[in-house]
Amino acid sequence: MDYREFTEKIATGLEIGPSHERQLALAANSAIEDGELMNALQLFEHAANALPNAKTLTNLGVFFLTEGSPQGHRWFLQPTKAIEVLERALQFSPIPAQTYAALGDAYYRVGRVDDAQQAWGRSVGVTPSKYGCNNLGVALYCQERYGDAAKLFWEIHSHWGSECYDFRAYFNYGLSCAMAGQRSCAKRVTETLLY
Repeated sequence: MDYREFTEKIATGLEIGPSHERQLALAANSAIEDGELMNALQLFEHAANALPNAKTLTNLGVFFLTEGSPQGHRWFLQPTKAIEVLERALQFSPIPAQTYAALGDAYYRVGRVDDAQQAWGRSVGVTPSKYGCNNLGVALYCQERYGDAAKLFWEIHSHWGSECYDFRAYFNYGLSCAMAGQRSCAKRVTETLLY
């Protein structure tokens, strides 16, 4: 069922059950791809209200974080709304790593770096990923924990090698080394990246 059909059926009183959860998420993502953000928001909100669980609430929170919500004729990102919804998602089990990762992103956007670091740390604890580890390293760097950040960025670079975050992790490793006073390490990274 496409998002237009879902939106119509919901408007006419379709009872949403657990079997609809995945279909609703796919329909909402299809609406996003078509630029129909209002339809996507309605589908994510309906899923979160009818089937409140970690996944449906995480989907809605991520939507507020990446797409936002309308204010007048324009859409604005809503990290504060995302935090409210994602914190509600933490009441359910199991909690996907994506919930913690998105919550870390939202905290970071509103300047709550310590909370972001904790959320990203939990995300990495559930499912280690390049994205989560890199964000955790950024939080450590922002907290001026340069040695810890350098160690984490090196682990990312070493573990995931030439995959997509390789350059970023290695570059961040060099910056962290420089800030930690490890000049020879920072120089080696700079020479490797420049030559």
